Amino acid sequence: MANGCRPRGPSGRDGAVRTSSLLLSDGLYASDGLLAPVARAATSRVVPVGSPSVLAKEAPIPMLTGDVQAAMYAAMKQRRGDEVAALRLALSALKSAAIEARHDLSDEEAVAVLQREARKRREAEQAYRDAGRTERADQEAFELAVIGRFLPTDLDPAELARLVDDAVAASGASSPKELGKVMGQVMPKVKGRADGNEVRRLVLERLQGGA
Repeated sequence: MANGCRPRGPSGRDGAVRTSSLLLSDGLYASDGLLAPVARAATSRVVPVGSPSVLAKEAPIPMLTGDVQAAMYAAMKQRRGDEVAALRLALSALKSAAIEARHDLSDEEAVAVLQREARKRREAEQAYRDAGRTERADQEAFELAVIGRFLPTDLDPAELARLVDDAVAASGASSPKELGKVMGQVMPKVKGRADGNEVRRLVLERLQGGA
């Protein structure tokens, strides 16, 4: 018979569905009015919808988020459990931020998220050390170090102070009420290399005449 199909009886046994006689591309053949499965070629490969390879084509992962994910997979292969846990928390924060923003995070947005996560670890580490809980403090410090691998190098204090002074001078601001004017000048220049709260503190210090 054409296409190598075995003849079938006239009835729809084995749950077959009656149809015209032809070879279908999705791995089914119809013969004598019956539809039945045939084995796929050994070289064929079915990729489920939603699998990583399909998702990678449909929605490329932004670079920084992809770097964190790749690092987590590498740590998993090397069985570095503490590092996997830290990276999983960072990746979860990035994905949650992307869901909230309703779009993939740009690298700049991802840096802001990781900086926020780093700040949480830094504050938690200090709190645990103050409470004498060294083990928990060390864990927070470890997670901070892992996150820090994906952040730009911080500006040294002298350089940050210079940028703040330049921004105050350029804006012409002279009182704390003009904080926003100075922050608008200096924040684009630090580009994720300084903590926003620290920049704000320095600006207020200048505007209040403390320097």
